[in-house]
Amino acid sequence: ETRDAVELETHGRALVVVVLAGAGRLATEQQDCVIETGHTWLVPAAAGRARFEAQKELTLLLARPT
Repeated sequence: ETRDAVELETHGRALVVVVLAGAGRLATEQQDCVIETGHTWLVPAAAGRARFEAQKELTLLLARPT
């Protein structure tokens, strides 16, 4: 959970992020998107970093392949 922003590093592996609650923005070097409850995002390994910025308190579920 966050009320601010969370920055995630891909470390060369794709990330799957599910927005369990809240709303905000997902920003990478390639794009900037609105996110809200129920959205599921695949962040490509090539993205490098992804920043999740909360407009309403965000609850995120993160899955990384092993």
